[in-house]
Amino acid sequence: MRPIWRYIYLHIVANLLIITTGLTGMLKASCDLSHRLQQLGHTVLCASPFRGGDYARHQGLDFVELPSYKMHYKPWTSRRRIIKSWGHDQLDRLLHVRQIDLVIIDQELHELILYLISSQHRCVLLSQWFPVWPQMHLPPLTSDSRYKPSHDYTAEWTKLYAQNKRNTLKKSIRHLAKNRQSNLRYYADLIGVPSSDYLQGAWPSAMIYRHLPTLHLTISSLDLPGNTRSTDHHIGAQIRYDRQEMRSTGLDLEALKVIAQEKPIIMCTLSSMPGGNQEHLQYVIEAVRRHPEWHMIMTMSGHSTLVIDSLPSHIQTYDWVDQLSLLAHTSVSIHHGGIHTIQECVHHQVPMLVISGGRHDQPGCAARVAHHSIGVTLSADSSSADQIEVHLQELLRTDHPCRRALETHHQAYQRESHIDALRQHIDALLA
Repeated sequence: MRPIWRYIYLHIVANLLIITTGLTGMLKASCDLSHRLQQLGHTVLCASPFRGGDYARHQGLDFVELPSYKMHYKPWTSRRRIIKSWGHDQLDRLLHVRQIDLVIIDQELHELILYLISSQHRCVLLSQWFPVWPQMHLPPLTSDSRYKPSHDYTAEWTKLYAQNKRNTLKKSIRHLAKNRQSNLRYYADLIGVPSSDYLQGAWPSAMIYRHLPTLHLTISSLDLPGNTRSTDHHIGAQIRYDRQEMRSTGLDLEALKVIAQEKPIIMCTLSSMPGGNQEHLQYVIEAVRRHPEWHMIMTMSGHSTLVIDSLPSHIQTYDWVDQLSLLAHTSVSIHHGGIHTIQECVHHQVPMLVISGGRHDQPGCAARVAHHSIGVTLSADSSSADQIEVHLQELLRTDHPCRRALETHHQAYQRESHIDALRQHIDALLA
């Protein structure tokens, strides 16, 4: 049993390990959170089994690479070999050598989460999403359905389960039951985790947990009503404004500040996830082309196969820009509905035109933008240049209602993300 002084001054002495997938949005959010935890006096070590070390070290953080592993395995691979490849021995050594008090781990890293459960090491999940445990009075996060009080969304959940069940069955047949869900279920049974403690087939389909505490890097005021359980800890968007980005851009931010004094700046960004419908971007270009009194910065994220004809001087394209810095000078943001972009827009109180990419949680995030009136949403399949032009004209109005809504959610974000609120959540988890 730890002496009482460890609890009184716990935020000063705790050793924390943050394990992330290394995906762009989550990596940046995890690094931002790490810096906030360091401000509270914690010793923070970052790790990932996939990628992210260069970026984390560039932020001045201590980082360890964990053994990488596959999502699915060849049919002839033994279960023992599969589980060994997950790197549990290396993780165990790291926990003991660094005397880790609490592991904060991305909720998608099930191969490591289950090991932490079996070894009874204290852990908390880290989520970039709103709570995902199925609630029949709310639509799934993958749905763009508008929220209606007292409506029963069981049919949508049933459809989601059926779709995921078909996809899982296909993978199971292809890999002869050595697909990820089958491997995770086998390991959970092996270590004695009852099936009632987790759920497969919802979203994300691999596995979600009934009882594990979860830190949500989302602004809770942006969620739909009644979507919180006792295990959910909302710590808000832990956005660090002075991030040290690794990539450079050809965008002259000082010159843009001068332009912003004369014209409204519109920022149009593509998702960092490859794929998806990008044809609607031609409509965005066509709409803005008609208005030389506007200025648009468009980022392509290196994934676009779009062929763009010669553009007028008031439309500029870049492979990448520092989005957070650019938003400080932006009047309207056009994006696919990614949660990190939405929250950075709230951070800078920038109205949004969301043309949902239809991927993962983007439809549900777009539905929340519409529900809380902090922007306008369009379907990528049905948008047109005329529609986009009209919506941009409306959103650029200084008296547009979404600006008041943004101010309200910005205040909620500041309260929820305050470092004292974060301290209370972490102290409660360590107590």
